[in-house]
Amino acid sequence: MSMFLRVRVAGLLVLVAAVMIFCMAPRSAMAQAVASITGTVTDNTGAVLPGASVKLTDTRTNTSYFGKTAGDGSYRITNVPPGPGYSLSVTKDSFEVLEINNLYLPVAVATTQDVTLQLGAVSQKVEVTAQGSISLNTTDTTIGNNLDMRAVENLPNEFRDDPAQLLRLQVGVVSAQTAPGNATIDPNGTRDGAVAGADADQNNIIVDGIDATDYAFGAAFETQGAVPVEAIQEFTTQVANPSPQYGGRGGAQTIISTKSGSNDWHGTAYEYNRTAATEADSFFNNQEGLPRLGLIRNQFGGNLGGAILKDKLFFFFEFDGRRDRSQQSVLETVPFPHVKLGELAYINDSGGGSCPNTSRLTSADVSTPCVTILSAAQVAALDPCSVGACGTTAPGFGAPGIAPSLLSLFQTRYPNPNDYSQGDG
Repeated sequence: MSMFLRVRVAGLLVLVAAVMIFCMAPRSAMAQAVASITGTVTDNTGAVLPGASVKLTDTRTNTSYFGKTAGDGSYRITNVPPGPGYSLSVTKDSFEVLEINNLYLPVAVATTQDVTLQLGAVSQKVEVTAQGSISLNTTDTTIGNNLDMRAVENLPNEFRDDPAQLLRLQVGVVSAQTAPGNATIDPNGTRDGAVAGADADQNNIIVDGIDATDYAFGAAFETQGAVPVEAIQEFTTQVANPSPQYGGRGGAQTIISTKSGSNDWHGTAYEYNRTAATEADSFFNNQEGLPRLGLIRNQFGGNLGGAILKDKLFFFFEFDGRRDRSQQSVLETVPFPHVKLGELAYINDSGGGSCPNTSRLTSADVSTPCVTILSAAQVAALDPCSVGACGTTAPGFGAPGIAPSLLSLFQTRYPNPNDYSQGDG
């Protein structure tokens, strides 16, 4: 093997190893999609207890994080994966062990959990079960909401492949969705998604510590790379006073944390079906007497997570699919019914020059004072072929009048008009 080939093979092996290490790295390495817990440990008289041992355990993966209380009795454990199922244990000599189970640590928030120890032997244990829900943030001035996976799954979201639309439900967010063909609500595209006075393109979206903001178009409610709702562990928004680690933009900070595998195997299969049966017709269709547009939408998928090596290596897989069958209202210029019969209309001069060249058939397929409709026989009589000027060899023209092939096209491909105010009349 040549030296050049050996160098290339060695370089490839290093690259593969680096990719594997990155893919297998714990989620705690992602600094912007982590949680933390803090609090103060005191005795039953309210005196602080320095030097107490604090142990935080993720019961899903059996991973433990350790800390000690400082001189003021405070402790802080940072950079842990967000989510439910945490257990907090506090021990100190001459005091009973206190264990708090079912703690929920929201993403991008420092959860406050104060602890009071009772005098007693270390062998004695007091167990407390928390509510297992997101608690109030009392550690900073950030304004926003933390939504756990149950709230994310149950909140209304038309398309399940992108949770960023949930930002519309937060305080201080402008929702100025523009209907198709109507740009008067948000003509410059800067209001829809504006947060606390900042333009819509000043928002940040972070998924598992990776920037997923739409920098190309500045869309406030779209992520780069779809994240199915069923794959989300937690969804957090900060609409005012965001934490300093999310600097760079003055709008909302949306932090999304996805699910991960655990020692227990979990899986979900889902199907969301939507039809037009329970929907109202649009205003303009009602005005024109048009039926409700058809829609059949199926959003389906499933996920599976578990352990490859217990307590060490985990996986999570999600598939999400969507199939739509829908109709849309469109404005197209189509032939009048008389054209399908081989008849033609023209603007006459019966008014002595008073008929403008914009005269039109306005409401029915009949002649008006300024527009005359010629029958098929009259059209054929005006055709030069009627006097033998073109012979019988012209393609598609076997007889005077409009070509049968053209009439067949009009009759089979075009519907009748339902709005005489549009088109060229």
